[in-house]
Amino acid sequence: MQHVKEKKTDAELKILKKHLSKRRWKTKLNRPARRVRNKFLVCFGCGASIGLLCSSAIFLINGITPKYQKKYIPYEFYHTYRDDYGRNILDGFDPSADLDLLVNYNTMFIYDTIDAIDNYSFDKSRNDPLHYIPDDIKYLDFSYATIKGYIIGDGSFNECNNFDEVTFARVISIGNSAFNNCSSIKKTVYFDNTLTNIGAYAFNNCFSMVGDLRLNNTINNIGHHAFANCKKINGTLLIPSSIIEINDSVFENCFNIQQVSFQGPSNIESFLANSFSNCYSLQSVDFSSLTMLETIGDSAFANCSNLRSVNFNGLKKITLLDRKSFYNCEKLSIVNLYNNDNLSTIGDSAFANCNNLTSFDFLNTNISYIKDSAFANCSNLFRNNYSSFFNDMIVEFGSNSFENVFFLISLTFYGMIPPIRGANCFGWNDINSHVIKVNANNVDAYIQAWPDYASIIQAL
Repeated sequence: MQHVKEKKTDAELKILKKHLSKRRWKTKLNRPARRVRNKFLVCFGCGASIGLLCSSAIFLINGITPKYQKKYIPYEFYHTYRDDYGRNILDGFDPSADLDLLVNYNTMFIYDTIDAIDNYSFDKSRNDPLHYIPDDIKYLDFSYATIKGYIIGDGSFNECNNFDEVTFARVISIGNSAFNNCSSIKKTVYFDNTLTNIGAYAFNNCFSMVGDLRLNNTINNIGHHAFANCKKINGTLLIPSSIIEINDSVFENCFNIQQVSFQGPSNIESFLANSFSNCYSLQSVDFSSLTMLETIGDSAFANCSNLRSVNFNGLKKITLLDRKSFYNCEKLSIVNLYNNDNLSTIGDSAFANCNNLTSFDFLNTNISYIKDSAFANCSNLFRNNYSSFFNDMIVEFGSNSFENVFFLISLTFYGMIPPIRGANCFGWNDINSHVIKVNANNVDAYIQAWPDYASIIQAL
């Protein structure tokens, strides 16, 4: 039976508009609606009357039309082939299809008959019509995978900066640079518990991506630069227990991550170079649950200007805080190194420019090497007691290791062998305002090794 539209009076239409303005109506796609001009109510759902709209209807009324109504690219537009394993691989658009018609669609839907996206299939930098996704395609939908799950190859959607949203479900692997430079993706992507691998540069420069990043404990690898420059990812980042290594620059320049936490028991062994550098909003990191941790790498947390505390309490395997690992963390005031038996090296400029750092426990650690400029410009270090104590494990002070540490007035050494001193290691201009204390039996050895400090070396 064909429905006939009734003509409504101006008064009836005015009441209806007022009623709709008080609600954010949803379409059958459960998406918000938007206004367009000069439209009348049309119900393509169950045919309900104008005053009894059903929730499944798609409707337009003087400006209300589905904002996110998805129009899927038909399967016939895709070109696929079978690989040696019998998998159906999508590698571009079909040359026999009329690609001019792609402007009629807004969603690239990956059908459940597809097993994988071939390497560089839709890499925009190829400038090939058969591999070029038009700017009108705003959505990429992986939500209907088979039980096997999708594999997204290297560079599959590289530089496809037209996507506003990507929906993942049952994705097994995301290859290197798969979504590199997809700068228009606005919603943070969520992964289900089938994903095992996120490749290098996978989401690099997705700088419009907003919200929490949720990583499941099925993921065992996150490649270097995977989320670098995702500037709007925010909140708490939970690192799953399945991760062994935090790769180079994986979260570099993620300006709005406020906290990093670790799902336990964690197997992380190292944070590699620049892994969290320039995460300006990061406030604290508690490493104490990372019982397998061995190394904090080069510039791993450099320039985290709001980082206030780091906790390494009880870590038995950590040996190295590498060069610039916490460089320029100007608000860092607490470094807990209690019960770290194997920490032996503070690298070059590891804590340089940490202006708020007031204390550092060298006596109750086994630190042997304090490298060049390790604590340079830590202008408030030792402010509370004007002194520092070193046990018999200390072997070497690098050049300028305590340069511009103005409150380092007194040094006490319990070791028999004087450490090696690099140039200007204590940053003292006038040695007569300082004192070095050693065990009485070791005074001669220190004077012989450090004749330029002979006048200030005293017995305990």
